[in-house]
Parts: sequence; C-alpha cells; structure tokens
Amino acid sequence: TWSLQSSPSGGASAIAQANNPATSVTINKAGDYIFRWTIANGTCTNSDDVKISAASTLPVKSIYFKGEYIDGSVRLDWATSSEFQNDHFDIERSMDGISFKPVSRVIGSGSSQTKITYSWVDPDNFAGSADIYYRMKQYDRDGNSTLSNTIKITLTPTLKMKVGPNPFVDHTVIEFYYNRITQATILLTDMNGKAIKTISANVNKGINTILIDGMEKLPSAAYFLEVTIDRQSTRYKLVRNR
Repeated sequence: TWSLQSSPSGGASAIAQANNPATSVTINKAGDYIFRWTIANGTCTNSDDVKISAASTLPVKSIYFKGEYIDGSVRLDWATSSEFQNDHFDIERSMDGISFKPVSRVIGSGSSQTKITYSWVDPDNFAGSADIYYRMKQYDRDGNSTLSNTIKITLTPTLKMKVGPNPFVDHTVIEFYYNRITQATILLTDMNGKAIKTISANVNKGINTILIDGMEKLPSAAYFLEVTIDRQSTRYKLVRNR
C-alpha cells in the first residue's frame, strides 16, 4: 500500500490506486515528496520509500478550450487530462477582447487522473454583435487561480427565410431575421442561370421584409431566387402561375 510520508509545507497529494505498485500521483505544490510502498505478509512487513521532486505543478492540466457559434448560440467546450482539488471554473466574457466580466460558473471535478470534458452554452442573445471573446479562470480549493487563453467567436447568422407566395403571380416577399445592419443582394434567374432581376436592399437589425415585384410579365415557369448577405447565399426555387 502506498502512503505519503512527507511533503513541503501546504503540500498534498492524491494517489490514484493506493494498492497498485505502478500507480500515479497528483501533487498540488512544488517541492520534495516521499511516498512509502508497504507490503505486509502475516507478521512480516517490508517497505520502500520513493522520493519525488517537483519543480512546478498545475492543479488542472488542460487539453483544449474552444468555442463555436451554432444556431444562434455560443457553446464553449473544454477538457482536462488531470485535476487536483479543482473547485470550479469561472467563465469570463468580453465584447472588445480587453475588458472581461465573469458570466457563469461551472463546478470542477475535484481530483481525477482521467480525461474530463465540460461544456457551457451562453444563454444571452447578441443581436448586432460581430465578435465575442471568452476566457476561463480555474480555481482550486485553496483559492488559487489559473487563467486560460482567450478565444474569439465570430457570430455568423444562419440565413433562415420565408418566401411567399410561391407559386406567385406578380410578386413574392422575403421575410427573415438578422442580427445587424448590412446589405442584401437578391438575384432572380431562370433555371439555366440567366439573370432576370437583381435587387440591392438594406438589411436592418431585427425582422426584415423585402418585396420582389414587377414580375407580372414573366412566362409561367420555374425560377431561382438567390439571396446573399455577408457572403452567405441561400437559394429558393420559385414557380410563376398566370
């Protein structure tokens, strides 16, 4: 059985498998540690001491810290390969990459020698924002903290639109939500890709409605309507009925 015999002032350790001679340990402070392996066989007891000298230690060893913008929400993911007395993570957010404020707390897993994954979804809406910055501060149970790297999330809205009436006679309407002011280019083509009508329109923050009219002289046929905003394009098939 492994046991800790001595450690630096304030030092502590976690033995992964105390009954395994080839185990691993996690320590929380730099310095010299002495561990003893003891074998008891009836009335006979044998022991050997092992000295470990640690130049520096980290309470949590991080594997990655990343984020992405999915369906209107920011999701952060991170993982650790080992933890020692890990109390919690404070997630900090910034709109300029300079001034950060804590926005949430995720409880840590204490002590572990295995990979642990975490995730968090930001509940806030960021209409009108282009970039958001996140970083994470990890606290151990002694109150010590370690700051992560900073990651930048670029908010790229997904184009989800309603187009109607379809089939149309002389007009159709595009309706959609967007999170900032910009420009839209609308292209109407025939099924061979020949341009029939091009429109430039202002896009506002919020609900947008764009009227496509002047199509009463078009032949009864199928057409493509392509909407491009901020280098994102969405194409719809339209049909004209007389």
